[in-house]
Amino acid sequence: MNKKPFLALIQLVSISILLWLLQSYLVHRFFPAALYIPVWAIYCFNAVVVLFIYGTLKLCHRYRPEFLLQTFIGLTVFKMLLAILFLWPLFLNRSDHASLEVVNFFIPYFLYLIIEIRALNSFLQNS
Repeated sequence: MNKKPFLALIQLVSISILLWLLQSYLVHRFFPAALYIPVWAIYCFNAVVVLFIYGTLKLCHRYRPEFLLQTFIGLTVFKMLLAILFLWPLFLNRSDHASLEVVNFFIPYFLYLIIEIRALNSFLQNS
């Protein structure tokens, strides 16, 4: 059994929990108002999407490594569309703290994007 995907999963879960606790503390400490989209939902969304992208890149690396970069770009566009769908309730229902809600979402979004890029870089180095 290949231990690398399991270790990547453990690292992703560990980083997710740590960042979620930190961001939850900061949000609740400095912005006592209730948010429309909870922080835990944002981290769950991003973690699930990153796991899907990592798994798809792993399969692409195994069977069609010449399409790895194109697959990553396609999945990134798909992730952006999913992010718009995830934030759609904010667009429909005016939140009192819309800018905080958006910043709350995009901080983990870009942190998880860095994780995806590191995985892609690892796959490309092994090709």
